[in-house]
Amino acid sequence: MLYYLTSQSIWLSGIIIIGGGTLLSMLGPLLVRHYVALDRLTINNEIAGFKFATVGELYAVLLAFVIIVVWEKLSARRSK
Repeated sequence: MLYYLTSQSIWLSGIIIIGGGTLLSMLGPLLVRHYVALDRLTINNEIAGFKFATVGELYAVLLAFVIIVVWEKLSARRSK
């Protein structure tokens, strides 16, 4: 597959990669909504909301630490 993509033009390869990824990401929710009842999805949405909020908060804290470390290294580098 990789050889096929690299042997084609950049536009065709881009359309295949982006279009294929988009189609796959659209197909997943359609299949889930077709096979799973709406009341079960509603319960899972409430649980997933708390999980996403927790992951978002952890990401924000880690990102803040990364920014602080980079800023301190930049300040140390400038003072030399």
